[in-house]
Amino acid sequence: MRDATDHTGILTIESLEKELAKMDIYETKSHHLIGQAEIEGILIRSGPETWSWL
Repeated sequence: MRDATDHTGILTIESLEKELAKMDIYETKSHHLIGQAEIEGILIRSGPETWSWL
């Protein structure tokens, strides 16, 4: 997920999906990964479809 984060520290569904595709990971859903990170207190929603690291 860190590789999908831009230079301002923002993570998006689109950027995460691109990074997962680079690693040939298609079975894992980006929404699920981000949701888990939110639950664990790693990410916080910063806007519609955007998250920041805590």
